[in-house]
Order: sequence, then structure tokens, then C-alpha cells
Amino acid sequence: MARRAGFLHQDVLSPLDSDSAAQTQLLDSLLANTTLREGALSSGSSTIAHQLAGREGWAIELFTTLTVDQWKERLQLNQHVSQTLSAEDQTALDSLLNRLLSGGNLSQSCKLALMFGHSSSDLDLVLMAVRLAQGRCRAKDVVASLPTKTVVPTLSHSSASLRRGTMTDQAWRDSHGDDSLEMVLTLEDVSHRCSAGQRCAQKVAVAYRISKVLALDYESIVRECASSVLGQVLTSGQLHSVSLAKSFVDVSGLSNEEVVQFIGDGVANSIRTSFGIALPPSATPAFPGGHRGSEFSSLASLCSDQVLLAEHFMSVSAATANGANISQASLALEVELLIKAHTCYTTACNMEGIGQVLRTARQRLSVMVKASQFQTIVRLLTGIARYRELIFIFETLVEHERLDLLLRRDITKDDDLKVVLLDFLRKHCPDDVDTLRKVASHFSMWREMAVMQEKQGERRMNSLKTAAVDKALMAPLEGVIRLFVGSAENYMKENCLRHAQVCMSKARLAAMQRRLVPQGVRVINLQRREVHQFMCDHGNFHEALQVAEAYRTRGLLEWVKPVYVQVVQRGHFRYLQDLTSSMQVSAPLFREVVSRFQREMQDNKDLSSSQRQQYTANMREFLEHVNEPRVTCQLARELGFTDLTTSILDSPAGQFLRDNMFVM
Repeated sequence: MARRAGFLHQDVLSPLDSDSAAQTQLLDSLLANTTLREGALSSGSSTIAHQLAGREGWAIELFTTLTVDQWKERLQLNQHVSQTLSAEDQTALDSLLNRLLSGGNLSQSCKLALMFGHSSSDLDLVLMAVRLAQGRCRAKDVVASLPTKTVVPTLSHSSASLRRGTMTDQAWRDSHGDDSLEMVLTLEDVSHRCSAGQRCAQKVAVAYRISKVLALDYESIVRECASSVLGQVLTSGQLHSVSLAKSFVDVSGLSNEEVVQFIGDGVANSIRTSFGIALPPSATPAFPGGHRGSEFSSLASLCSDQVLLAEHFMSVSAATANGANISQASLALEVELLIKAHTCYTTACNMEGIGQVLRTARQRLSVMVKASQFQTIVRLLTGIARYRELIFIFETLVEHERLDLLLRRDITKDDDLKVVLLDFLRKHCPDDVDTLRKVASHFSMWREMAVMQEKQGERRMNSLKTAAVDKALMAPLEGVIRLFVGSAENYMKENCLRHAQVCMSKARLAAMQRRLVPQGVRVINLQRREVHQFMCDHGNFHEALQVAEAYRTRGLLEWVKPVYVQVVQRGHFRYLQDLTSSMQVSAPLFREVVSRFQREMQDNKDLSSSQRQQYTANMREFLEHVNEPRVTCQLARELGFTDLTTSILDSPAGQFLRDNMFVM
């Protein structure tokens, strides 16, 4: 195994030896060591890849100075060596070449191929792609030399890599021309034909696309360090720069930690630049707009593990917080970094990280309050947008009377904030009607505001259930009236007419209670039996009607007993006039009143003769108010009011009644 390591480590990595004796010795070593076809291949290629990792340039291997003809000539110089290899040894040599290509070691594959005068199909394809990207050959020549086992792409075909990584074929053609599109499609086709060399070919294709986007030559791209290329792509300002950077990260060999460091520093510097914080000369370049919305999400997607990116933002935020200078810009930077960390933790569904962000936000809140940075506090609230977990920020804004700063922001489309803010105000500021109205007006949440005010009005009215009816009741009733009137107005703004009517009925009920306080009469918080009793006892029909509507006591027959008591027993015919002018009265009401009168006269033995005479006279006058002659004539006949029956029959309507035999 030591001898095999020496072969891979010394002979393959050394410059090409033209001495045929050295080639023969190398051939003997290859033939004598059968372990070449086994596990030693893996360790050997790993050693080569390890040595190459320290070289400058992310893809410096993907460059050649040999033309096709020169490559063929160099292979022919040692062709006699390959002719001495058996089929088994050629397979072993192909395996080693493929392993080197899989590790991205193109130059070592070329050296080994030239030493033995034997190439492989993947090596030829990768070199073809490199020459094409360098401009040493034309796309149509490459297409002509490709095997015909697959369909050769044309300008009308779609490129999977372009669709994934940059832009559509038409957009690429518009930006870089037909020739460049043909080059890209050909490079993609070459990479699809490769097996072991596919990674190398993909690197070539990505490097070529980057060179065209940045308007640089291919050689400068592959010789540049990976982080520098990534930075140039992301700061290029091109429309599809982030998707192209994603393709680059996939093939560049950058570790996730390196990408996290680069993206994290770039986003942080972008935030610093937006706040006017100077950057050191050696700082990672700031990404234009990289800290905003969708741009940041695209940049964060370059990291395979966004938890690491979130932790990076948390560490930068902590370093800023521990700095000696606490300024408006530094606090704003802290907040933006916390928001970015929260976004990454949320994307990764890392609840522990989200909890850490919320704890840090609570800890830093006092510092921001002390510095009077309430705009920054509002940005922290809306940026993290976990409103129920950030109730302490609402409390702080209300405590310092800065809730209006939240309402000034463009948050009208944030439904979650609407609900949480109104819930908070209802629980913690139930008496602050002006603030509630301001919030509802800002969000146009009239119905929600109306429901909340209606419930508050009902709770306040219920709290007066055991209160005495005296002057102390006046002030609470004023608050109840305001709540129900405000609720009705808000319902009207949402065209909820029925709800508005109900609230106005309750408001009128509370107003009536205020008027009746000197009389000691209670009209709020009544039971159904008490409502009916009030309707019977109260001589003002309109007020009785308000009470009935407030308690939803509807139906014409609900007024039978009140009419009997007020009109028949007490002779208040103004009551009857108000009733007939306020609602449509029909025959059933009169019939029920007459039936009640008949039962009263028959069953109530305690009635005095004067009362019976008064009730009878009132009943006679009551029937005269019936606007249907047929009903009046029929009821008068039942009660024995002959004179009333005769007067009706002698009236103009009498002939009609006699013809129809209603009273015959």
C-alpha cells in the first residue's frame, strides 16, 4: 500500500516525464499492483483532491492550453504504452481516470492519460467543454463531434439547467445573443453525456454563464476564489443573480459554513449601509437590497441549513448589543438582525431558536425604551409578527402613549395584527373608547368594533341589575348609552341594519331609564314577566313600545292585556290612538280584548256596579275605534250593544252588511 501511495502521490503529481524508461517503470508498477483496481483508488484520489484543495481559484483545474490536435498528438506519443496494457488494466486505468475526474482533478487526469497514451470518453468530453468555454472551438464543431446516441440540442430546445439556474432561453438570447445561447445549450448537452466527469462539466457550464453575465472572460472566473465570484454574482444587479448564485454554490465546493458566513456578513453589511453605518475596507460586500423581503429570502435559500444563518445573525446582534456605542443606528441594526434570525428559524421550523429571538427581544426592549426608540420597537413588533407572543410590546406602547406610531405604518392588510390589537385593547383598555375607535377606523374594522362595543354595553348594563334606581345610576347609564349608540353607528357603516336597530333599541332603553329615575321605575334588566307588567302598567304607549322592542317582545297579541288594562279598565283612549298609529292593528286584537272583557264581567265577582258600568262604557267606545264595520257590528251584537249595531246598519256600509247576512 505504501508503494501505491507513492505512485499516486509522486509519479502522477510530478510533471510529465518524457523518458520512456520512466514510463515503462510506471507501467510495471501499474501492472504489478492489482490493488489499483480496488480500495487504493479511493484513497489515492482523495490524496490528490486534498493536495489540490489548497490551490488558488475555485476551478483552476478547468483550464487547458492544448488544442484538440495538440491533445491527440501528445496522446499518440505514448500510444505504444497503452497498447501493451491488457483489457483488465485498461479498465483499471479508466477507473482511476474517472475517480480523478469525479474529484474535479482535471489536470491530474490529463497527466495520467498522457503518460499512458490512453484517454477516456468522460475526459474527452470535459476537455471539449473547457475548450468551448475558453473560446478555442466553436459550438457547431463540438456538436458535430459528439456521439449521435442522444438528441443534440438546438436553439429551440429548452435547457434544464437554464430553467433551474438562470433564465429562460428567450431571455438569455435577448441578453447575450444567439451564439451565447448555443454555447450554453451545447455545454449543457456535454455535461448530460458525462458520467464521472459530470461535475467538472457542470462547473464549466456555470463558469461560462457567470462570465457572460459579469462580462468577464472565462479564465478570470475559474482562477478567482469562490467567495469572490459569489460576491460578484450577487452584487451584479442582474435580474436572476440569486438563482445563478445558487447554481454556483451547488458546484463550487463551498461548504455550508462558508456560504453562511458570506451571506450573513453580506446581509448584515447591507443593513449597516441602509442605516449609514460605515463598513471597514476588507468587509464582505453589501448586497443591494439584500435585507428586504423577497431579496433576503432568496439569499437565505443559498444556505442549505438556515439555522446556521440564524445563529450567525444572533451572534452579530449580540456583538452589536455589547458594543460601547448604543446609538439609534445600532439599535435599529440589532432589531433588523433579530428579525432576519427569526425569519430563518421560522423557515427551518426551529422553535427553540424562535424562543431565543423572543427572549432577546424582551431583554432589549428596556434599552430601546430608555433611548426613546419607539419607532424601532414598532419595527421589531411588525417584523417578527408574532403578536400574541409580543403582547409586552403592546403594553409598552400603550404605557408610553405611542400606540399611534403603530397605526401610522402600512399594516392595514395584516389581519392577525387587527385581531390581536383589538383583543388587547378590549382586555387591557376597555374604557378607552377613543383609542378603540381610532384603531377600528384605521383598519376599517367597523363590525368588529360594533360587536365589541355591544358586548361591553351589555356587560355594563347587567352590572346595574342590583343597583338602586336613584341619582347614582345616572352616570353609569350615560356610558351604556354611548356604547350602544357607537355600536349602532359602526353596524351602520357595515350595512348591518338589523344589528344597528337592536343596539339603538337598547340605547333608547337606557335613555328611558335615565328619564324614569326620578319616578323610581326600573326598565333595565327586566325579566319577561316584568316586561309584560310594565307594558300593562305604563300609560305612555310609546315608552312601553320602546321597552317591548328592547326586550324583543314582538307580536300584536302581546298587546291584548295592556290594551285591556289601559283602555277598557282605565279609559286611556290616547293609548289606543297611539297604538293604532304606530302599528297595524287587525281584528284578532279586538276579538281578544272583547273575550277578556266577557270573562272579566262573568268571572270577577268583586267588580262593583260602578266599575261594571265604567268598563262597559269604555268597551262600547273601544268598539267605535275599530276601523272594520263588519268586525264592529259582529262584536257589538255579541256584547248586546243594540244601539251600536243599529247605527252601523243604518250607516252607508249597513246595506252591504245586510246583503251579506252578517248580522241577520
